[in-house]
Amino acid sequence: MTTLVSRATQSTSNYKGLTPWLAAAFISIAFVAPALGDSWEGSIGAGVTYSPDYLGSDDYETQAWPVLNLTYGDQLSINVRDGIEWHAIRSGNWTASPFIGYTFGRDNKGDISRFEKVALRR
Repeated sequence: MTTLVSRATQSTSNYKGLTPWLAAAFISIAFVAPALGDSWEGSIGAGVTYSPDYLGSDDYETQAWPVLNLTYGDQLSINVRDGIEWHAIRSGNWTASPFIGYTFGRDNKGDISRFEKVALRR
């Protein structure tokens, strides 16, 4: 499912780039384009996630995950987790940004697949 919405975020110096379920082994290649005004900067690589099958599950799975972080000056950012984001309005520590992102569908494998047969009764 693709979404196109706007959001406001506050910039902080304490960037928490890794979520609790992410155990990462990153292989990164950093690159910087020649400086011509604003320039492209970023990194590419791969990581590994180790997470429960669903919230509250005792079963965990390991998956490979691509890592892509690109920025064009302070105007545009592209990464796998957050999508494509244009920093339209900046004021102090606040940014208003329209973005395009992707949300993966629900995976109904294993124990949780039994819930598909549950019907609500009135």
